[in-house]
Amino acid sequence: MKKNRNIQKSRDLRTSLSGIQHRLKAILEFQWQTEQSLRSRAIRLLAVFLAVMVLFTFLSRWADSVTVPRVQVDAPAARVIEHRISAAGTAIQNRETAVSVESGLQVESVYVNVGDTVKKDDVLLKINLEQLQEKIDEVEKEIKSLQLSNDALDYNRNLQEDSRSKSIRQAEKNYADARSAGSDAVSAAKKELEKAIKDLRQAKKDKKKANKKGKQSDTGNIESLKSLVEQKEQAYEDAKNSQKSALSEAQQAIDEAKKPLEKDNTGAINDLSIDTYEKNLSKLNKIKEAKGQIKADNDGVITNVAVTAGSMTTEEAVMRMADLSAGIRFTAQFSKEDEKYLTDNAEISLSLDGETPVAEGLSLESVTESGADGETTAGADSLDASVLLTGDALTNSGLSIGQTATMIVTQKSEKYASTIPLSALREENNKEYILTVEKRESVLGEEWFAQRTEVTVLDKNETYAAIKEGVINADSTIIISSSRSVEDGDRVREEEETS
Repeated sequence: MKKNRNIQKSRDLRTSLSGIQHRLKAILEFQWQTEQSLRSRAIRLLAVFLAVMVLFTFLSRWADSVTVPRVQVDAPAARVIEHRISAAGTAIQNRETAVSVESGLQVESVYVNVGDTVKKDDVLLKINLEQLQEKIDEVEKEIKSLQLSNDALDYNRNLQEDSRSKSIRQAEKNYADARSAGSDAVSAAKKELEKAIKDLRQAKKDKKKANKKGKQSDTGNIESLKSLVEQKEQAYEDAKNSQKSALSEAQQAIDEAKKPLEKDNTGAINDLSIDTYEKNLSKLNKIKEAKGQIKADNDGVITNVAVTAGSMTTEEAVMRMADLSAGIRFTAQFSKEDEKYLTDNAEISLSLDGETPVAEGLSLESVTESGADGETTAGADSLDASVLLTGDALTNSGLSIGQTATMIVTQKSEKYASTIPLSALREENNKEYILTVEKRESVLGEEWFAQRTEVTVLDKNETYAAIKEGVINADSTIIISSSRSVEDGDRVREEEETS
């Protein structure tokens, strides 16, 4: 009985515990279901939040794309600034040579025309041989005539020299004779004068002696002797004057005889003419030896033909040709504003299409003002720049005389440490500036703002500008273009690259 009660109690206890277990299980199931509901709600709320954030992000990006300018940026770089100018021009001969033929010859045939390219020893024209021989005979006659004239001049000159020598000898003999005769006459007159003086003195002595003795003297005799002395003195002076006059006349005759013969340049002139004729004859004989053919002395291009078949040659050149061995000169006309680029260190190239070079590495030969020779009409505002093409450069270029092309001049600057694209350079109130990017952190991340930076431009071309160092550096970010107008302080964003 007691054992049954215990069994019953045990059963009741198991039943009670089973009920508690069911209640606890129910409670736990309720709690789990509640948590699941809350988690599901949270997930839904999170999904809504994320969707809203995505929507706001999309709206923000859309707003940025609409309101914030897109910009392209670049960084300063070291480079050389190249200045390139170009102008059309024409190839002309560098040196023109004349083809000359002795005047007075008849042209039989002409084998070339203006613009023809010829090689050395090509036949240019032919002279009529029959008329050439007549010309040779004529020149030989002229030479012979002048030689005979000179022979006659020499003969006559010798006769004149002989006559002059004889006249000199005769004049000198006459002088000697006059000196001798004059000396004799003076000597005789002197002796007679001395005798008269002596006789007068003796008469005076005799008179004194007579007076002392008281005798009367002959006064008349003394007077007569005085008169005789005066006569002899005059005769003596006349003899000396006569001698002097005779010697003077004789000397004049000598001087006259010694005068050089009158200068006659006829012989010298004839010699010059003979020399000219002989040179002319030599050239004519060379033409004859060449069978009348006139050939090119060098390679070239015919630029002028002044004769035709049947015409006569003159002192003027029969032809002119460009000497290709001296190269071709290419000349182009530039504005005077470009003068600063037309320097010795400029790089020159030539192009037929304005782009592809046919000749490179050329140097300026000359730069002159257009119109300096009075033939052009460009005025002082233009410059003629010339280059010379020779050798391989000429051959490889394919240029020919008269052909047009473009001269391209490239002037390189020193290497600048900071250069930027020209599109980044702006100007306001005569001050040049650029817009750099200032990066700032915000709740939305990094944002870009435009910042004005004034610069000093050292040099620039159509693509780049060189900036004075110190204002910007290699780490600077420079705005080079934008989708719309950007000012200092504006927020900007980088334009995304498209593939």
